[in-house]
Amino acid sequence: MWHNYIIKQYTIMRTQGVLLFFLLAMLMVSCKRQSAAEILYEKSIDDMKTLAGKANKPFCVVLSNTDCPPCSIYVNNLNDTHAQLRADALFDVVDVTQNENRWWQQWLNCSGLPTTVIFTPSGKLTAVVSGAADKCFDCIRSVLKGEPACAAYLYTRQFQSSGDLFPALDAVLSCKFRLEQGENIDEAISNTFDQIVYPYNIYLKCLNEQKQGNHEMVVALAKQLLHFDDAYNVRMYDNLLNEVRSIIDPEYSNPENRAVLAVEKELKLDGCYPNTPVKFKITVKNEGQAPLEISDITVSCSCVKLKSEKKHTIAAGKSADIDFEFTAEHEGVVYREISFVSNDIRAIKTVKMTANVLEQK
Repeated sequence: MWHNYIIKQYTIMRTQGVLLFFLLAMLMVSCKRQSAAEILYEKSIDDMKTLAGKANKPFCVVLSNTDCPPCSIYVNNLNDTHAQLRADALFDVVDVTQNENRWWQQWLNCSGLPTTVIFTPSGKLTAVVSGAADKCFDCIRSVLKGEPACAAYLYTRQFQSSGDLFPALDAVLSCKFRLEQGENIDEAISNTFDQIVYPYNIYLKCLNEQKQGNHEMVVALAKQLLHFDDAYNVRMYDNLLNEVRSIIDPEYSNPENRAVLAVEKELKLDGCYPNTPVKFKITVKNEGQAPLEISDITVSCSCVKLKSEKKHTIAAGKSADIDFEFTAEHEGVVYREISFVSNDIRAIKTVKMTANVLEQK
């Protein structure tokens, strides 16, 4: 009888212990979920530093836009699979297509999206990670733990650095904010040139010299900035390039005194076959009053080859035919883009090419 009683009590205690274990586990999960902060949107970096300082946590600014499928995947992963990261750091998502946010990509010289910019609670830049894959999140996690950054997933650098990149970028960022507060940043911004020289720190130095009234230096820096006239830099810094052009030539934005590149927005190629080159021309006209300088022509696929020179000068009212060759790799409808970079105030104009590729006879 006593034996049965003891067994019964043991069973009850064991059942209670299992229930207690599950209750504790559920409580821990609940606490963990509660500690994960909500994703923030469109906060200023000063706001993030204030919030991060109060929470004593690093913060991440996620560069994104509404037309970026990988960006949506990133946010979904941050809400689900990698939600625990929100307990380790504060996350703010900013839309870089908004004018007030364009400086983020220009400062980093980074076109890839999404890109996660990781700061300490005090606002010191520690790493930049591009992408939305699980390995990218693993890299973010290791950075937040204080482990070495994952070089394989850092954003693609569009410039050379003579030293550690992030302190140099951090110094450029500090110069941006100090300049906005009215400080003379001459020495600080000049020091960044020892490690990196790229459009954004040249632009900040140009603005600073303009505030100091050093016109000759302003013009020299503006001309230096305009040397970044390839397709990548024109897309990234078009607003800054137009601003410094107006510094050199106050009449630049006057429609009566500028070049205007005119080209058809769409091009259709019919009668194409796989592995059979098709030659075609695109006519570019200068509808402005000043000479049109085409500095670069880019194509979105190796299947389209430029058969003319990249650089052209077209007099006011004149036209030029640019030769290309398209070789389809497979049958079906093929969509490609051809872009012209010029001194038009709209520095890049793109032709959308559609090719109807037929089955090989």
